Amino acid sequence: MSHPLNAELSEVDGAIYPPSTKDNILHFDAEETPVLRIDDDHGEEKDDSSSCGVGQIPAEAEDAKPEPIEALASSLTSFLGVGAPSVPLPSSASRVVAPPPSLPPPTTASGMPRWVTDDDPRVTRGEDGKWTAIIEVDPKLHGFLIGTRGVHSKEMELATQCHVIFPGRDSNSPLIRIVSALGAQNVALCLDRIEATLHSRSVKSGLNTNRKNGTHFAAIPCNDPWVRQRFLTFQDLMMTTEEVDPSCQVEALFPSKMKLHLTIGHLQLETDEEKELARKTMDMLKEKYAQRPPIEVHIDGFDVATEDQTAVHVLFAKVHGQGVQELIDDIRDELAKADLMTKVDKRSVRLQMPLMNSRYAATDENGNRSKFGNAASNRKTFNPSWIMREHSDFPFGSFTLNRFTICNVESEDETTGYYECFYDETLN
Repeated sequence: MSHPLNAELSEVDGAIYPPSTKDNILHFDAEETPVLRIDDDHGEEKDDSSSCGVGQIPAEAEDAKPEPIEALASSLTSFLGVGAPSVPLPSSASRVVAPPPSLPPPTTASGMPRWVTDDDPRVTRGEDGKWTAIIEVDPKLHGFLIGTRGVHSKEMELATQCHVIFPGRDSNSPLIRIVSALGAQNVALCLDRIEATLHSRSVKSGLNTNRKNGTHFAAIPCNDPWVRQRFLTFQDLMMTTEEVDPSCQVEALFPSKMKLHLTIGHLQLETDEEKELARKTMDMLKEKYAQRPPIEVHIDGFDVATEDQTAVHVLFAKVHGQGVQELIDDIRDELAKADLMTKVDKRSVRLQMPLMNSRYAATDENGNRSKFGNAASNRKTFNPSWIMREHSDFPFGSFTLNRFTICNVESEDETTGYYECFYDETLN
């Protein structure tokens, strides 16, 4: 708004003010709360008795000082009919927030940058001004957090603006260090992500639960041509003999002849690092037994896991041979030392080759059967007592043990008919 060049100026406590106007101004009476009066030009008579004229200062204001801003705010809220704000001022945050990069940070007496107080006990601040935290994680899980070629750790660093420092490859230290120059909240967020990732992995994979199958299993293939032929003879005997209980005459109970194997134990292998550790362990065992005389494996007779032979879930063929038990236990023990086994029994591994399994024939709630036998909501026992009684020493044949495998659970190699393997090596 422009003013005449010859208009009088007003002075209050040495401050020079331009003349007020009659339009859109606040009018203050001597002993009243300030009243907002909007003057208009609708032809109504205006009362200027209490307003300040052009170039004039009310007598009451000559010795008065400008009201504090708090008083003006109080008066304005009273006029508008609202009280003080009902939302309380924010208290000290539990985690600090990094300041905008365009603002210079305030400092403490020691000259260190300071924004808000952080009370997260997991995060500390060093003399260099950086926020730091250390989290203890099982070294076997470091590879899971790092990911292939560091993809997981890089993503975490980018998302939280932290530097995540893992122990060296040859170190068994469980300590992971997290550093950020931005703020404690960044470090706390990174900690939260690590903990959530580990929790998600344990829930997804069944770690620390009763799950026994794991992701892989170590096995000795028993699909020698002669053993395969004898298995088909056994299957035909069970399916065509009238004396056999009808519960056994379900073709889905029998595995593929190409999948005959001796199970050593189940493993939990989800990262490249875990698989590499399993591979190195098996390579060490392969070199060890390659220097020894060949081991002959003999398979004959039947075995079940329960005392009642009339209601079983699995029928096995017995496996034996000089040196077989030592080899199988040695493989189990070395994989257990690497902490790759889902379950470790102090007893020797039972030398068995599965012949029939109710899991293979199980169906889900809709009656559908899984290709790999994992629809186990409707498993039914079967009665193999006739074959165990009448053919207790049924011969399945012999072969020279010359192959170690680590197989994917519930899989099939389309080329060989055996399980998909990430480790499949011969002794010589």
